[in-house]
Amino acid sequence: MTWVNAVLQGILLGGLYALFACGLALMFGVMRIINLAHGDIAVIGAYLVWVVADHLSVSPFLAALLALPGMLAFGYALQIILLERSLRSGPLVPLLTTFGLAIVIQNLLLQVFSPDVHSLGGSAGRITTASLHITDQVSISALGALILAVAVVVLGGLQ
Repeated sequence: MTWVNAVLQGILLGGLYALFACGLALMFGVMRIINLAHGDIAVIGAYLVWVVADHLSVSPFLAALLALPGMLAFGYALQIILLERSLRSGPLVPLLTTFGLAIVIQNLLLQVFSPDVHSLGGSAGRITTASLHITDQVSISALGALILAVAVVVLGGLQ
């Protein structure tokens, strides 16, 4: 029965990867840029949510709403300052620019937050720990199911 659980967890993780791939495909399709710093920018947003939730003692979901305008401004500034200039220089320059940006972001995050694990823990509510037990050995996490549902809705809407 553990192989059934492994397959279910793989499907749920596939939903998360589908959302990541959707973001990258939209970015390349709309902006015509391969952004190798895409994941690192998402990590900045996650750290911003963690900092806001930790310092203001609010729910991570409210912290995400508060962090969203800041990340929007950050992304817009990156587009204006770095990416538009590099797009004028040919197809290879944006690739190298975003690769360098990824390295800079990773090292800045290591310096500011250290390589230690940071977690929202229980402050995110029951959704992080809740699961649906199908049998004694097979269970589906609530967060994984929510991510898969969002992936189906987003990909279905874009289709």
